[in-house]
Amino acid sequence: MATDITANKKQEIELQVQAQKMVVQEDKLRQNLEELQKTQESMAAQQAELNEMNLKLKNNEDILVKAVEKSKDQEKELQMKVQELNKLHKELEIQQAEILDQNRELQEKERLQAKALLDADKNLERARVKIMAEFVRNLERQSLAMDKAEEKLRSQDNVPKESIATLHEVNSEFKILISKYKLD
Repeated sequence: MATDITANKKQEIELQVQAQKMVVQEDKLRQNLEELQKTQESMAAQQAELNEMNLKLKNNEDILVKAVEKSKDQEKELQMKVQELNKLHKELEIQQAEILDQNRELQEKERLQAKALLDADKNLERARVKIMAEFVRNLERQSLAMDKAEEKLRSQDNVPKESIATLHEVNSEFKILISKYKLD
């Protein structure tokens, strides 16, 4: 009987030790669960911030795309105006030749008409130069705006490098156009 009580006592002590270990483990599990919940909440907050930043980035990208489209439209319009001016210039040259052929006997009128055509050529050239200068100024303004946008995007965290690279490529194309038209 004495042996049985000792064995029972040992088992009882072992059960108490195991119960205490389980309480400690349960506390650790509870702490881990609380930390996991905090981590999940933190990750949810970070995801919300990321979503907000992505939305801002998308809005910025939309603005840049619109600016590029507008610049391309302006460039097309300017090119069409230059083509129209070139056509007008050619038409004036043709008219000048016809007038000179038809009116050889009218030397005084020919001189006056030639002077008028030269003035028109100068005006056309001035207009072409003004249009090209305005075109280059517009491109330079767009390029400066894109430089600022690129700098701003580079200073922001979590901005995809592809977006910055795309913006940089478009801006490089603007700068090529600017240097090309400045030379012209």
